[in-house]
Amino acid sequence: MSLHPLDPTGGFHLHHAQDHSATVELADGLILHGHIVSWGHGQHSHLTIAYGYRAIGARRAEDGSPLPVQHWTTGDTLGSIPLAPEAGDGFGGRMRRSLLDAFGAEPQARLRAVQTLARLRQDTMGWIDADLVLDEKNPRGVLKTQRGQQKLTTILLKADRGRRPPDLHAFLGSACQLRVTLAQHECTRILRRPEKAGPRLASGHGRMGAVLDLLALFAQHGIDLSPWQNDLLA
Repeated sequence: MSLHPLDPTGGFHLHHAQDHSATVELADGLILHGHIVSWGHGQHSHLTIAYGYRAIGARRAEDGSPLPVQHWTTGDTLGSIPLAPEAGDGFGGRMRRSLLDAFGAEPQARLRAVQTLARLRQDTMGWIDADLVLDEKNPRGVLKTQRGQQKLTTILLKADRGRRPPDLHAFLGSACQLRVTLAQHECTRILRRPEKAGPRLASGHGRMGAVLDLLALFAQHGIDLSPWQNDLLA
């Protein structure tokens, strides 16, 4: 399951909007459906998000022949994000602002930084495929993969020089709130499935550049990853 890197400019096409729900199409065709969920008599309102998709059904014509009918439907709920204040632009505009607040340019940069970290760690472990998971139990992030019947897990950054790895869950903030349900009563936050590990360059220069870029990305947000540089370069 891959979360879409939302367009920070907010480009979307509104397909359907009511007072408390809307279906929007993002710039590359991904459909999201959102509706308001309130707790405590409206004191805590959130926008619940689900993937939407086009479904083809059928109805009967007057002569009894079936006619295809296209409609929007939604899959499992991904999670919720904070609901933007009302600004007189209808619920469609309110949903757009909510998405931008939660997945604007800065959260996207943080998300890319964590994804890059996962990609480097995945390559270090020699794994072909892995899930990047962050949740309350593992706020510092884990990679999970499977080789045949053997399930393997590793922490993205292990403790080093007496320091704890950064809390990536807090680092991502609202960009980490969407989630997918794996089983009944069990939820985990999966940001994306990292790209398959490619062949390493013999010189190692390409990897070194990627690590240095990663250190700079985290440093922009006040996190020093330099104690883990050698581990990432291994």
